[in-house]
Amino acid sequence: MTGVGSLLDVGCGRGDFLIAARERGWTVAGLDRSPAAARMSAAAAVPVFEGELTGPRPPELEPVDVVTLWDVLEHLTDPVAALAALPRWLRSGGLLIVETQNVRSVGAVWMGHRWEQFVEFHLYHFSPATLRVALERAGFEAIRIEPSDRFAPDERGKAPAHGGPRRARFNVMVATARRAAP
Repeated sequence: MTGVGSLLDVGCGRGDFLIAARERGWTVAGLDRSPAAARMSAAAAVPVFEGELTGPRPPELEPVDVVTLWDVLEHLTDPVAALAALPRWLRSGGLLIVETQNVRSVGAVWMGHRWEQFVEFHLYHFSPATLRVALERAGFEAIRIEPSDRFAPDERGKAPAHGGPRRARFNVMVATARRAAP
């Protein structure tokens, strides 16, 4: 293996995160249920497999050091089953990183039913406590659950889409977890 380790991004879309990780030395692959995602990522020479976590792992894709789910868990019909399927994708001792909206965030509480994340394609909403429970039910131990700053301004000071720094502060959390000891 070359670089700093191997990484699988689930729900990778066109592969932007994979490209950034590869530039930092990671050996990367993506998994997305959309056939269009594989086509879009092919242009960037990023390997993306069509499928779902609960399906079979392609034989050419070895288990990885890190699995990421950036804003994916809330879209899944059975998030605990998807998390429980991760051992076939993750090496022993590997890390799981999950980012999702925080239904107990200041923004969610303040906006109530008008919160921007209450949309029909978000099937589940998690608080830090319910995300921890979902991880535990799937056989993981949460190392840390904290607010995410993934949408902080870039080096030019430009705030990205999705609400920029305000979204990070008020709506999003990230969990880092490992398989629980038997």
